[in-house]
Amino acid sequence: MPSHKLHRRVCKAILNEAYPDVDRLLDLPGLVGVKRHRRFLHDPLSAFMVGYALHGQRGGLAGLLHVLVDHACNDKRVRKLVEAAFK
Repeated sequence: MPSHKLHRRVCKAILNEAYPDVDRLLDLPGLVGVKRHRRFLHDPLSAFMVGYALHGQRGGLAGLLHVLVDHACNDKRVRKLVEAAFK
């Protein structure tokens, strides 16, 4: 699972602003002990709506980026590329 720091770096690079509260809310089920938390709030529509509720359109885009980064980082080779690209 990618770190919140990586999520912030991706958002900052693409949207010129990080949205850490969107990342925290999307990962909240995992923080309270729900196993396989990505089953909750990690589909594109839910992620967009969570971000949109907090920050409007740009927050919605941050939610989508969160899900894209999570899914991309399922493959260790891709994760290394993403981490290198957003150092």
